[in-house]
Amino acid sequence: MRAPAEDDSFSAFPIENFLDLRLCQYGWEQCAPMHFFGPYVRSHYLFHYVISGRGHLDATGASGARRASAASSSRIFTIKRPSTAWSTITSGRSAWRSWRTCAS
Repeated sequence: MRAPAEDDSFSAFPIENFLDLRLCQYGWEQCAPMHFFGPYVRSHYLFHYVISGRGHLDATGASGARRASAASSSRIFTIKRPSTAWSTITSGRSAWRSWRTCAS
């Protein structure tokens, strides 16, 4: 895992106290232009809110089916588990600033 940058905020906490929805981390990030992550299969759900900027999401399921989607300011997307490999890339001109939380 990379070290948090000056323009990132990230927190993690134990998930022992919740039965239905186990929050495991939350934070925000100002991505650099063309920031790329993935493909990655998560062991949890990721709720991602784009505060500003733009980017793209790409999902590849276990069957090989692909789905692409644009993400922009004020949009929320959920990355689900399991067996779906997700990739994200921010815009070259208007990289997103986002808030995220993870739950299992």
